[in-house]
Amino acid sequence: MAEVVPLQECNQSELLELVFISRGFRLRRDTSPERLIQLLEDHHRFPEQTEIPGTTKSREMLERWIVRNWEAIQTQLPCKAYNRGHCTVYPCTEARHLACWREAKDKIV
Repeated sequence: MAEVVPLQECNQSELLELVFISRGFRLRRDTSPERLIQLLEDHHRFPEQTEIPGTTKSREMLERWIVRNWEAIQTQLPCKAYNRGHCTVYPCTEARHLACWREAKDKIV
């Protein structure tokens, strides 16, 4: 049986991923661990606008572009497995997303 680790023992990256998996929110990396724990423990709380990264729209646009051009670019994507090319759900870091976006943005907009 898996060991249960208290949220207070998780690092920042783990907490961000837990928030994304359990709540569906991708949050800024500078959101405090205390705030992330609040969001995990109290499902009536929602992120503030300042806690949401500015990449949500570009992730949506990039994902639509990937779907339209899947045959040509699928082997060039850094993401792997089931969610490959699904920028809105794949847990890429902001830096990884921005690298993909920078490569494709002139073709998208």
